[in-house]
Amino acid sequence: MEQTRSFLQIFSKYHPTRKTDLELLETAKDIRVSSNREQRMIQVHCSFSHVVEKSVLYAIEEDIKEQYQLSGCWIYPHYDASLFTPDYLPQAIRELQRTGAVSRGFFNDYEARVEGDEITVEIAFANGGIELLYDAETPDILAKILKSEFGLTFRVKILQSQGYRFDYDGYVKEQEAYLRTVTPAPAPSRPTVPTSSDGRGAGKGTEEGEDKPAARMIASLSGSDPIQAEAQTDTRYRIGGMIFEIEDAKLLAGSEFPI
Repeated sequence: MEQTRSFLQIFSKYHPTRKTDLELLETAKDIRVSSNREQRMIQVHCSFSHVVEKSVLYAIEEDIKEQYQLSGCWIYPHYDASLFTPDYLPQAIRELQRTGAVSRGFFNDYEARVEGDEITVEIAFANGGIELLYDAETPDILAKILKSEFGLTFRVKILQSQGYRFDYDGYVKEQEAYLRTVTPAPAPSRPTVPTSSDGRGAGKGTEEGEDKPAARMIASLSGSDPIQAEAQTDTRYRIGGMIFEIEDAKLLAGSEFPI
């Protein structure tokens, strides 16, 4: 019987620079890799004996993307069901945000509790925003993340926080600050407003030096948005134009990843 290769044997070009990453990946078991060669995207499913923070996995993904010149790399961890605790919910919500199914601002202020097989998340947002989350099937996607990672089935409810009052100005400032982190380049210089023969402006235009309001990102939830993730079935996700299967990833043994 052929011995299954380790994570670092499969990705032999990748050499972790952080000792903690090396130690973590040496413990990975049941490694399965699936890929889209044309778009140079890969998924890696593997099991760990302890819960791993998303920030650690995301950093490893970026390292592998760079080493193999990939356009996308996702690591999907799997854990024993006994390792799940309510303290893990912030990690699951972070993964939910990464799928693009919800804007970061929706979960800036939330409380979550687990009662049996039911998870209730209360967020400081207007009812209209909560309806958007349900339209995007956000509760179902969160439940599928936990099902994939722990094999546990939860019913997820998202409710408005009790005593909620919407701070519109504060939300706008948060979104503008976030946009500055993802679009740091300065705006191009504004062209001179054309003038008519009598010296007056040919149109309304904008006075030179006047600042326009910064763009505001409220949510990214439309069905045509390429970054939206949509739950397809119990074992399938769509991220943009790609559909990913959870169960059909084959066990990769005996050869290096060929990309």
